[in-house]
Amino acid sequence: MSKERASISEKNVGEEFFLTAAQLARGVEEGRLTFTSRVFNGSGYKLYSRSEIVEFAKGETQDADLKAAHEVKMFKADVTRKKSRLDDVVSELDGMDAKKAALGNEKQELEQWLILNDARFRVKFEKEEAIRRREREKIEKENKKAEKALRLAQKANKEALKRANKINEQMMEGINVMNNSSAMYYSQPSLYQTFNILDNKKRALDSLY
Repeated sequence: MSKERASISEKNVGEEFFLTAAQLARGVEEGRLTFTSRVFNGSGYKLYSRSEIVEFAKGETQDADLKAAHEVKMFKADVTRKKSRLDDVVSELDGMDAKKAALGNEKQELEQWLILNDARFRVKFEKEEAIRRREREKIEKENKKAEKALRLAQKANKEALKRANKINEQMMEGINVMNNSSAMYYSQPSLYQTFNILDNKKRALDSLY
């Protein structure tokens, strides 16, 4: 393993192993970690032994904030990569469309030239064109047939819905008639109640005499 791969900076320890500066400092104090100081562009930084970090990290709890920050960073990087790839795909598709259109025009020009200048090609082209025309006519006929069937089905559904609504209205009218009849029945006095009323009136008249 190269010297560069064998060492790791404090910043990269945080991003790869999710260990804080305080945890690393404690590891140094306990004699479990060693580091060398380096300077780059006037700024100092620490380089740790990767193998020591790997062993040290096994007994340490990963810092939640460092881990969350790393996940956000990875997500943003993934978004950037996918956006870049999407741009490439769109460009490729646009190029394919343009190339397809150019080839289509060239194909048509070549066919027209050969139709005018080569009898055998002209006969072959006319036969193939007749086959393609029959296929188009067959497809158009099937499409019209399918459209007609769809219109008939839609009409049948509409009529069935109309009949169902009418039956529902008739049922509701029947229910209303039954409810009204019941109300009238219970609102009328019974024969016994009528007899009592008349009897009471008779008694009242008799008491006058």
